Amino acid sequence: MSETSQSSSAVLIFQAGPVQTFIAAARSTRDLWSGSYMLSWLVASAAKAALETAGAGAEAVVFPRLDELGVYKTLTRDFSSSLETLLTPAMPNRFAVRVPADGAEAAARAAENAFRDELKRIADAVWAHLNVPADDAWKTRWDAQIALFPEITWQTVPENGDYEKAFRRCQKLLAARRNTRDFAQFVTDAKQEGALKDALTGKEEVIGTEAFWEVVAPAEKDSEKSDEENDATKKKKYEGPYGAISLCKRFWHEAYLRKKFFADRPQNFWEVVSYDSVPEIAEENTNASNPYVAVVAMDGDQMGKWMDGELRLTETKNAALEAHHKEFSKRLAEFSNDNAERIVRNHDGQLIYAGGDDVLAMLPATRAFACVAELRKAFNKKIGSGADVSCGIAVAHKEYPLQRMVKEAHRAEHRAKNDYKRGAFAFSLLKRNGEIVHWGAKWGGKAKDLFERYPAQELFERYCKEMTAGDKSPVSGRFPYALAGLLAPYELDKPVPTAGLGVSALLKAELAVVCERQIENEKTRAEIRELAEKYADATDARPGDFVKLFLTAAFIFRKR
Repeated sequence: MSETSQSSSAVLIFQAGPVQTFIAAARSTRDLWSGSYMLSWLVASAAKAALETAGAGAEAVVFPRLDELGVYKTLTRDFSSSLETLLTPAMPNRFAVRVPADGAEAAARAAENAFRDELKRIADAVWAHLNVPADDAWKTRWDAQIALFPEITWQTVPENGDYEKAFRRCQKLLAARRNTRDFAQFVTDAKQEGALKDALTGKEEVIGTEAFWEVVAPAEKDSEKSDEENDATKKKKYEGPYGAISLCKRFWHEAYLRKKFFADRPQNFWEVVSYDSVPEIAEENTNASNPYVAVVAMDGDQMGKWMDGELRLTETKNAALEAHHKEFSKRLAEFSNDNAERIVRNHDGQLIYAGGDDVLAMLPATRAFACVAELRKAFNKKIGSGADVSCGIAVAHKEYPLQRMVKEAHRAEHRAKNDYKRGAFAFSLLKRNGEIVHWGAKWGGKAKDLFERYPAQELFERYCKEMTAGDKSPVSGRFPYALAGLLAPYELDKPVPTAGLGVSALLKAELAVVCERQIENEKTRAEIRELAEKYADATDARPGDFVKLFLTAAFIFRKR
């Protein structure tokens, strides 16, 4: 939608989706990366078209810092950065740009058309790559599913000499449009009714018959295996069948991206996108027999206020909103490019997405919290000015459905923001018996008063150190379970005000008993007890969280 005026310039905000459901529909780590990069690619294509139509350069984009993003560099054939940077999905699903007011609507429509046209080119390349015999009925369904996939909204507002006011109005109008959802029926073809659904999304009807899948399966044949071995793994690889969008996610990097942009560097390309499998990631645990992995979802806190200018960087406190936007976007891009991928890789993980303040990654379970803490520290340092993040960590067995792990990580992130009031982390432990254990806490801080109030991070890290030591640790493996047994009668179904009821004193008394019985070394006993007593004061309203800290560490680090 657009507003008209005699103003010389206007603000355009463009947003595409779906995001989380699209990325999460995956059965492998490469599927997760492929979906993230494909969405980044399409939004970058839209931004490029908007700029070209408006006759503007990348500097006209106020969010994100477009010329710093590897995916945009690849799209514009600037291969000066490392291949890892070029193939990192770092483009958010929205962008804001200043364009001439008289061409604002044209730029917005060009962006939408570019998104759809690029998606169609990718889909056509994948269809050709699959080498399926011509069938008008299946191709009709394929084309219709591709056309119905994206959810695109945009808004333009003339500045009339006041960029700040125009930007805020544009944000509000875009949010209102997105809340006015379209409810068009999902109709693709005459044979749609009663057809099987996509095994990953459960929404789109599948493409093709069994004969179709006999053609599809060899398309990802492992050249190092015999035909017999490839046939044996065919069913495992393609537990589908799938619809058009899932097939595009699985094949577009080979059918389109590599052939069109990296044909001269095929070996290096495959080295970067040859993601470790989930079992291979589990093997990087501190104890190689530990079969658990973690999906981490990190998101910046109060990003809306940062974008509105209500929260400011120290350096842009008195600057115009546009200057603040550009500096803030620059720092977010630097965090994505310089920190996120390196930190995740250093912890033996796989980066799936890094769009400014938003990070999604898979790691060995025993390395996940250390990685998250380092990401948060790097974000704080890069942005400064009190900026913080909330993180969700879903821990599950390596054979647990990947889609559910990603969803649980995002749910944990939402609990960190809502239940623990931001600047926090939250775990979801997905046990094989079906039980899900939730625990979370505020991050520790440098200021003494904050540390005194929220010592959970240091206590958790200290206890994890003992768990890593295994049999050499003076802390008995029975410690968390003995404590849980004593505290079980006091657990509450939901947080309630307990100030003045002596709950923390009760927790400390039971803690003293268990520490005396389960920790041999006097120094270790004193260290853990001191931190735990501070944490007991901090969990007065959520006494159940007190013991879950120890149970979470024990679950992640125990020998199996």
